[in-house]
Amino acid sequence: MGGIGSGKRFGRSKKALAEDCWDINTTYFGRRGLFKPGTHQSGELTRTRTALLGRGLSSTIEYTIDLRDPDRAYVELRYRLVLADESHIYRVGLVSTGCAFGGVRWWFLCPLIRDGVPCRRRVRTLYLRGRYYGCRACHRLTYASTQNNDRRVSAYRKAGGNSETYAETARRGSLTEVSFSLKLLEWEIRRLNRLEKRLDAR
Repeated sequence: MGGIGSGKRFGRSKKALAEDCWDINTTYFGRRGLFKPGTHQSGELTRTRTALLGRGLSSTIEYTIDLRDPDRAYVELRYRLVLADESHIYRVGLVSTGCAFGGVRWWFLCPLIRDGVPCRRRVRTLYLRGRYYGCRACHRLTYASTQNNDRRVSAYRKAGGNSETYAETARRGSLTEVSFSLKLLEWEIRRLNRLEKRLDAR
C-alpha cells in the first residue's frame, strides 16, 4: 500500500538541486510568531524567484499550524500543482527541542514514505519535488556548491570574473564556452534567489 512519497521517484539516479525546488522553512514561521504553544493559526505563504531568461515564478501554499497539543503538533499544508492539475492537503508533524541559551527550536518531521517506511527525519527545511514536500535525503537533492561545474563557476567568480563579460565573449566562442556562460547565469540566478529567501524570512 502506498503513502505520501512512495513510488518510483526515489529511484532516480541523478540528483536534482535543492536550490531549484520550492521549499518551506521553520525559520519563516518562527520569525512570524507562529510557533506559540497552545495556538491554532492559519495563513498563506507566497514565494517568488527568478528563472532562466529572467522569467518570474511564484508559488503559494496555505497552512494551518496547530500547537494546542504539544505531543501532537502539526502543520497542515494545502497547495495546488497547476501543471499536474492536482490539489494536495496533508499534515506534517512538528517537534521542538531546547536551545542552549533558552527557548525552543521547532522542526518538521519529514512526511514521506521511503521503501515502505515513514521517514520522519527531523529537519528545518522541506523541499517540493514531484507532488509532496519532503526532506533533502528522501528527494535525493544535492546543493549546487557540490557540483563540479559549480566549483568551476565559484573559482571563476573568486578570481574576479564577471558573468556579463564572459557571456559577451562566449557569443563568439565555442560551445563549451557558451555552456559555461549558461552555468554562470544559473549561478547568478540562484544567488539572487537565495538573497530573496533571506529577505522573505526576516
